[in-house]
Amino acid sequence: MSANAARFAAYPYLQLGLYQLGWWSCVLGAAHDQPFFGPVVVAGCLLIHLACVHELGRELVLMLIAIVVGVVGDGLCSLGGAVSFRGGAHPGPWPPLWMAVLWPSFAATLRLSLSFLQHRLRLAALLGALGGPVAYYAGWRLGALRGPHGLWPFLGAVACEWAIAMPLLAWQARRLTESSPLRLVPHAA
Repeated sequence: MSANAARFAAYPYLQLGLYQLGWWSCVLGAAHDQPFFGPVVVAGCLLIHLACVHELGRELVLMLIAIVVGVVGDGLCSLGGAVSFRGGAHPGPWPPLWMAVLWPSFAATLRLSLSFLQHRLRLAALLGALGGPVAYYAGWRLGALRGPHGLWPFLGAVACEWAIAMPLLAWQARRLTESSPLRLVPHAA
């Protein structure tokens, strides 16, 4: 196996590790009244990711789409009273910065680490409906957000949000990947 092939094989694990580092930083930062800690860490993780990919523009497009999908989805959950975010000032029902930056961080995994979801949109919806509530519930237990009307409305709203968001983002990742497969720069990973 060539050095570049070995790097490419290892990069999905690095990518998932960077996402987890960002998630924990955002959630724990918000829970401990340090709402800007997580976004700074996520920015660093995204810069590492963007330095490793060959076609920066396509990654940025997917990340911007993810921000819109996530902010609207989280905003609707908040507006409906199912989710309340802690940490940082945020206007009206819109999520705080620490929550918004998790969406492009997640999107960074969709063209490589989670690329198997691109052609399995039903599976993406199912994993979104299950995984989204698990992640948000973990954030609740850690003190970064809560469900003002109780656990079940909270979990139901987040399950609906992610059952729509995950396949939508996986489909967008597929569109971008089909027109130009993700390639790592030779020195990446």
